[in-house]
Amino acid sequence: MDWLGFPAGTPIVAGGVDAAGVTQAGHHVAMIGTSMCWGYINQTVDASHGLVSMPHIYNGKRDLYLYVFGGASTVGQCVAWYRDQFCQGEIEAAKKLPHGDPRRLLEDAAVRVAAGSDGVVFLPYG
Repeated sequence: MDWLGFPAGTPIVAGGVDAAGVTQAGHHVAMIGTSMCWGYINQTVDASHGLVSMPHIYNGKRDLYLYVFGGASTVGQCVAWYRDQFCQGEIEAAKKLPHGDPRRLLEDAAVRVAAGSDGVVFLPYG
């Protein structure tokens, strides 16, 4: 590491999109804030779908895994828009609860919906 000017033994860490909770090939993760990043762990690059592939390190080892992901810049705001447009009942009900958060009521309801949402698809693009 002399060419970088770091003393021998200095740990070097490369950061990227967090893949919290994914530890092996086939695991998926969706992170939603203002934006959204969805990805999965794979052992090969998936360039045919225009996704980003980054080396994935778990437990201090790079086991030839890649974090393959794509994102959307407005997904988190779409959740707030949905809440504000369609969830007045949940907003009012949450005011009476100790946590006061209508998103918790929406999450509780979402857990009871079968995988696939009965065919409902939402695309957060204008």
